[in-house]
Amino acid sequence: MRNSNNNSRRLWCNGTFYLSTDGCINQSISYIFGGINVVVNCAGIMPLSPIAEGDLELFDKVITTNIHGTFVVLGQAAQTVSSGGRIIVFSSSVLAMAFPTYGPYIASKAGVEGLVRVLANELRGRNITVNAVAPGPVATELFLPGKSEAQIDSYVNFPH
Repeated sequence: MRNSNNNSRRLWCNGTFYLSTDGCINQSISYIFGGINVVVNCAGIMPLSPIAEGDLELFDKVITTNIHGTFVVLGQAAQTVSSGGRIIVFSSSVLAMAFPTYGPYIASKAGVEGLVRVLANELRGRNITVNAVAPGPVATELFLPGKSEAQIDSYVNFPH
């Protein structure tokens, strides 16, 4: 965030808890800016598990972080982003690839993309854009753990 003196501020919020996000956004508004122009939601987790194992605890954790958290952030952003502003949410290119063991993550990102499309329609006429960005493999703590070099290479070279 940048104010009229070209000062900027970045705030980290826990989107899985409404009160945390509400307080975080209110904190930013009260910080000499007079409004919020851009909200970026890039939180997510990606534990891998075959659907057949039926790990509901893992599934619920992914859904809570990736969909519930996005829903909370989108709702708060829709109430606070200024006209002409932007709301950006991260999805994943994995959604189109259907890799084994990615079931919970892919389900969550499909939900995220659905929420983005709905909110874009809800904000029609307010001059606020709502978009999902779906990057390919990025060498982060989310992507790398538990993967061999061969697996990483196969994902990076997978035709998109």
